[in-house]
Amino acid sequence: MCARLALSDEQRQLVDKLVVNHLVMNHLAQRRDITDPKVIADFAERVGSVPALDHLYLLTYADTSAVGPDVWTVWKASLLADLYRRTLDYLLRRGAETTLSRAELQQRLRPLVLESLGEGYAPENVERFLATMPVKYLVVTPPETIAKHIRLTQPQLTAPVVLDVEHNTAVGFTTVTFCLRERRGVFAMIAGALSKNRLNILGAQIYTSEEGLAIDTLQVETLSRTPVTDAHVWRQVQADLVAALAAPGTWPEVPTLRRLPSYERKLQAFAQPPQVTIDNACSDSYTVIEVQAQDQLGLLYKLTRLLYESGLDVALAKISTEANRAIDVFYVTDAARKKIVDEATLARLKETLLAALT
Repeated sequence: MCARLALSDEQRQLVDKLVVNHLVMNHLAQRRDITDPKVIADFAERVGSVPALDHLYLLTYADTSAVGPDVWTVWKASLLADLYRRTLDYLLRRGAETTLSRAELQQRLRPLVLESLGEGYAPENVERFLATMPVKYLVVTPPETIAKHIRLTQPQLTAPVVLDVEHNTAVGFTTVTFCLRERRGVFAMIAGALSKNRLNILGAQIYTSEEGLAIDTLQVETLSRTPVTDAHVWRQVQADLVAALAAPGTWPEVPTLRRLPSYERKLQAFAQPPQVTIDNACSDSYTVIEVQAQDQLGLLYKLTRLLYESGLDVALAKISTEANRAIDVFYVTDAARKKIVDEATLARLKETLLAALT
């Protein structure tokens, strides 16, 4: 084809790169932690240049949006654009910026956070917060968001569960932040409370301070793919989570409801068995578990509960759908916050997840 079009050698090389990598950008945006410098560096080296990145970005949009009705969503667009911007920045500076230490990050953030908080806020609360949150949180969280989290949690929590809800009407989802004392299984409880109220989870970023403060931020939508603007729903979510925290060892009943538009119901004839893949190469700090299964309400809750019961902690969750199939990705560690490297343990984990999905 390239010969018939009389393309130059440079153009042929570009076409070849686009064909080989035409699924990679969408895969990374939806299934990997694009705030991880390693993910961005590896992808940038694979792409090689800004023109190639530009072409691949446009091809990914065209390819994904042409699959079928409702496949391309504003949420997917925001993930893809974020990956593009981060990779473009890396290519333009070619890794020239050195990694900052915790002390340097705190020093850089301190005045910006104090400015966002305004006059009269105790600097010691800012110091304490920055000194105890994970380094990754300091790297990826904007100063104005850090300031909001400080207002919600410092000098102490005012309730067992503090909620902050922000509606992103332009992009079609709601961002909800849960602030509470950390305990094992908290993320599964949050997923259960949201699923119980028939809310769809798009993504989750999970952080715990050295003082045991959990700040979990999730992007959610209604089953109609709109922001969750009903205040009663959020009061019920908060009440359900407080009840779950007050009764350790018990788990809420969650309805199972397939989220299938009429055109997707025809795809049931092509349903595939569930798949579980475990990747210890793409992240330096986490074991990455990818689960593919039939999409249904409560699936994320079921999976996070199984991970909790397997002794694992979830640091990041990425949720996506392709037709009637859910693809849920979890960045996990063991109780000591280490990657899971024992082959027998990994095999048992895979068997446990597959058994629960079949």
